[in-house]
Amino acid sequence: TYRNYLGLALLDGDLNILRDPNSGEYLDAVIDLNQHLFDIDWSPFGWLRKRPLKPRQFMQDCQLFAPRQPSKSASDGKAERLILLCNEHAMPVRLQVGRNGQRDNNPSRGNDKNGGEDEKIFFTNKYGSGLRLTGLQKPNMILYQAKNMHYIPPSNDGGGGFLEVWPGGPHEVLPLGFNNYPYVLRRFGGDPKNSMLKSPKPEPDASFATIDGREGNNALVERDSGSACCVP
Repeated sequence: TYRNYLGLALLDGDLNILRDPNSGEYLDAVIDLNQHLFDIDWSPFGWLRKRPLKPRQFMQDCQLFAPRQPSKSASDGKAERLILLCNEHAMPVRLQVGRNGQRDNNPSRGNDKNGGEDEKIFFTNKYGSGLRLTGLQKPNMILYQAKNMHYIPPSNDGGGGFLEVWPGGPHEVLPLGFNNYPYVLRRFGGDPKNSMLKSPKPEPDASFATIDGREGNNALVERDSGSACCVP
């Protein structure tokens, strides 16, 4: 059975992994998010379903980004938090430089397993000891069965930002600024209250040669791939 791991690293301008100036350790880490969430009995379905015998791979194709606060000026907009987005789930996180396991040798959260959504999750590393990741809230489902969404920061007019849900045919985005948790409130039945924005017509053909100009499958839309990201 395949497993998904989250890899984190701090890089220099040449994309080399940085070292801790004191210990000399590489500032990187590999974390099994799904195993840790399984260990604390978290499930996107809550407590309504029977607990599986082994971890389900809910957290895949993760991206780490720093959303800016809406501002009248781009220079005033501050990125004061990190968001970990894995397929349809998003959670605020804290990334710290320090030895893995300083807080706890096991993934844990605050009180008993029926505690509130505001409990922190202290992840431990499968590999590496230079970085430590803490989940500040449990994962919030953004859009059921979504995959490889991309965050678009707010413009200078004070907007709240968007998530690109589908790249074309037509283009679909979800207004979402990640300012308040939970990021998406759901109606009865699971549909998000946030209104999806869809382009009223298909995008025009490109005026230059593209990979999608080939005959056969649309390589950019129908591809099956993982993802990587950077936080500048």
